[in-house]
Amino acid sequence: MRKLIFFYLPLFMLAVLQSVAQGKKISGTVTDENGAALPGATVLVKNTTISAVTDANGKFSLDVPATAKMLVCSFIGMESQEVMIGNRSAFTIKLKSSVTALSDVVVIGYGIVRKADVTGAVQRIDRDDLTRDNPINILQAMQGKLAGVNVTQNDGAPGAGLSIRVRGSNSFLGGTEPLYVIDGVPFNNSNSGSTPSSIGEDEKQTINVLSFLNPNDIESIDILKDASATAIYGSRGANGVVLITTRKGRTGKDRVELSVNFGIAEVSKRLNMLKPYDFAKYQNLSYQNSNIYDGTTYTLPYTNLELDSLLNDRTNWQDAIFRRGLFQQYGVNVSGASESGSHSLSLNYLNQEGTIINSGYQKIGLSFNLNRNIAKVFRVGTSTTVSNSTTNGVKTGTDKSDAASAGVIRSALTFPPTIRTEEEFDGSGEGFFITNPVIYSRDVLNKVTGVNIFSSNYAELTLFKDFKLRQNLGFNYGSNTRDQYYPRSVYEGFSVKGWGLKSDNLWTSLVSESILTYNKKKGAHSINVTGASTFERTNGQSKRAEAKSFPNDLLKNENLQSAEQILPIINNRYQSTLVSFLGRVNYGFDDRYMLTLSYRQDGSSKFGKNNKWAGFPSAGFAWKIHNESFLQRSTVINNLI
Repeated sequence: MRKLIFFYLPLFMLAVLQSVAQGKKISGTVTDENGAALPGATVLVKNTTISAVTDANGKFSLDVPATAKMLVCSFIGMESQEVMIGNRSAFTIKLKSSVTALSDVVVIGYGIVRKADVTGAVQRIDRDDLTRDNPINILQAMQGKLAGVNVTQNDGAPGAGLSIRVRGSNSFLGGTEPLYVIDGVPFNNSNSGSTPSSIGEDEKQTINVLSFLNPNDIESIDILKDASATAIYGSRGANGVVLITTRKGRTGKDRVELSVNFGIAEVSKRLNMLKPYDFAKYQNLSYQNSNIYDGTTYTLPYTNLELDSLLNDRTNWQDAIFRRGLFQQYGVNVSGASESGSHSLSLNYLNQEGTIINSGYQKIGLSFNLNRNIAKVFRVGTSTTVSNSTTNGVKTGTDKSDAASAGVIRSALTFPPTIRTEEEFDGSGEGFFITNPVIYSRDVLNKVTGVNIFSSNYAELTLFKDFKLRQNLGFNYGSNTRDQYYPRSVYEGFSVKGWGLKSDNLWTSLVSESILTYNKKKGAHSINVTGASTFERTNGQSKRAEAKSFPNDLLKNENLQSAEQILPIINNRYQSTLVSFLGRVNYGFDDRYMLTLSYRQDGSSKFGKNNKWAGFPSAGFAWKIHNESFLQRSTVINNLI
């Protein structure tokens, strides 16, 4: 019996020691300030490698050693929190949002700074303001919302180009559009550069080069206005810089958002025109005056019987071509974020009818934004948008004043209201000088099909505590094809027996940027140093095939080789390269004085042979007067720079 006691006693003591060494099992929930569960949060036993990740309900469980004293809970976009373990086994941990939220910083080009530390003229519009009026495109979303930024629509047609001017026009001969930068990648195409050529050189309609971006996929837009802010982009920043940041997933559970918008567009005012009876009377009067004063012997065009038949006629060709244009917009977005990264996937569809019959714009787009934290010091991400669009246009944008080929609006105003039927143009009769507006809108083919791909990708490595190295790689692709045909039923195609065209534009751009950043704050001093080298290669080409005098109008422009007159094919190709080196220093002292110095050296294939390089220095200074001791007690001034 004594032997058995001595045998079991060591085993019992070993079991007790083992249970003490194993510690205990704890569990809990991680939430945000509002009590919403945070899936994907990390709970770590301090000074150990023991950790757990919260599930979809924000719950976690851990086996902690008896020596464990502290838990560290962290989540992307939240402040990390340390919690004493003590004798507890159940925990509810609430995390606070990080002080430096997206709304507290602005993008300034190759980096971000706090709003309060900006030395240049920078203005921001965020997602809520962008989408408040349910805009169709992002330029329309900016209209009237930014001081010193003028956004105008060049044409009322669906999908037509919009122009933006930052602090007015800055060039007599060059372009006046600002530089667009999407997720850090310059986008240097333009409305006119992406619009395929048309039959008439007088046709001034352009397409919107930024229409591939869905306003609901934009997180914010920052506008760099003055020289101090835009110099970091060199000569291309002379007209201002528009920095577009796309939407990323937000912390918490995965969110599914569905947006549906419907609307109606119509002409707000129509011109008052003569009624058919009054028009006929004035026509007779003009012939009578010619006979009396010029000695002509014209026969009056309208008899009394014909005038009587027009008394109750209300024909107005504006009513025949104008309509209420319906637009439908559908979008679905799936987004979310965790400690390991964020994701946002969007699909959108737009169908917009024009206010003129047979005009409209359709677009379908897909965009995704993925960011992954591979390790504590390394993360990668991509932002990619793909879209396909179709624009059906009618001839409205023209600089000709003659009635014959000035477009459908001119036709609606000048076509005789005494003609009640939709007659094809034949160069005779009352309408010998103009095409019927309904025929103009219905029979003429003018379709532009576009495919756009934009991709911004990055890899970021934290080299040391205060050093970060970021590599950006961007790719842009734009292709637009125009199909156009004037049949015999309209003025332009009547005399030449049909006039057809096929034209296209193809544009690609590759951007590579290597950016090194040093960020340090010590005591009253803060400094941010950015150095970068960039490489951009742009390629473009266009083609134009045109023909006249077809056997018939059945195939329109799909059978150019059958035409009797085939015009010379016109095509071109171009390539440009830009290599740049840049640097910027942001220094702040005591949250009162800020100094920004920047310099960029551009080497461009567009520059002259003996002047391939140009430098662009800038400096900016700001003084936060409200942080001085003599204004800290002021109840009138709370922010003055």
